[in-house]
Amino acid sequence: MLWIALPVLLLHALFFYQPQLHQAVNPVLAALLTGLLLSVYFATLRKPHRIAQAAARSQTFHSIQQQALRLGIVLFALKVDPQLLLSTDPWLFARLVFLVAVVLFTALWLGVRYFRLPKAQVLLLSAGFSFCGTSAIFATQSLQSAAKDSKQDVAASPAQLSQSLALVMLMGLLALAAYNALTFSGWFSPPELAWLIGSTAPEVSQAVAAAGQLGPLAALAVTIKLARVCLLAPFLIGLNRCQHGNSRAPLPWFIIAFVGLLLLQLILPVPEALRSAAALLSQSCLMLAMIITGLQSRWQDVKQCPWRTVIFALVIMLLLFLLSIVLITY
Repeated sequence: MLWIALPVLLLHALFFYQPQLHQAVNPVLAALLTGLLLSVYFATLRKPHRIAQAAARSQTFHSIQQQALRLGIVLFALKVDPQLLLSTDPWLFARLVFLVAVVLFTALWLGVRYFRLPKAQVLLLSAGFSFCGTSAIFATQSLQSAAKDSKQDVAASPAQLSQSLALVMLMGLLALAAYNALTFSGWFSPPELAWLIGSTAPEVSQAVAAAGQLGPLAALAVTIKLARVCLLAPFLIGLNRCQHGNSRAPLPWFIIAFVGLLLLQLILPVPEALRSAAALLSQSCLMLAMIITGLQSRWQDVKQCPWRTVIFALVIMLLLFLLSIVLITY
């Protein structure tokens, strides 16, 4: 199974020697596409006479995927500078909490009641847009898979997971185009653009890329985005409780580790070299999980994504933008 890590290494080498690729495609998205392409070549593993072997291989892939994504989520905490968060205006943080809560609950309500999408997939998309894109989707899916519940739709299918990841990334690319247009439009001041970018960008990397045009205010945009990342922890704790009903729900180790690393940084200084190494390893873990997701999916699953799912994702992204602009105005 060590061969699964080879595509990750090759992708890292490609982005290292061609750094301009970062502006065209997210490495995590590239990993998902790589996994989908590999699934075409390994389609013979799904032949009927190899069902037992394919089932065993699928279980192994699933185990590796879950451990990789959980480690990636934990190390992601080291990308957050708690000092920046502590220096954030409390009123700004309160507005951000309000924004995330409204978008999250509105998305859950719209997705289930009006778009009639599977509850598990609605939860993945809602978390992805509200918090931190693919990392939030993977963390939510991990809790879904671990939930001991016999109800249907408790966990998203591989096809729904692939579609959710692809849609969040697609909306992120559209958001980058919107940030670029708004920067040159002159409609918003630099501080307002910093708020807009930090409060709406699905991925941290997208917030960093878009904030690069703001000069000294880039740190503000990234800080707002990282504050959204921190809100993922209480969401996961609440989701874990809900999935276990009224029983005492044990916290998964990766949630405890994520919160612990955030708090530890308030006590002990973390060298910048360690932060960079953690960021690289976190991205590698998420890329590995993406490749396995692609391997366990089919290109047809993404291609045949229902239009109502695409429209739902677009509506939530527009809601996030509009509410963020309203909070700028008032």
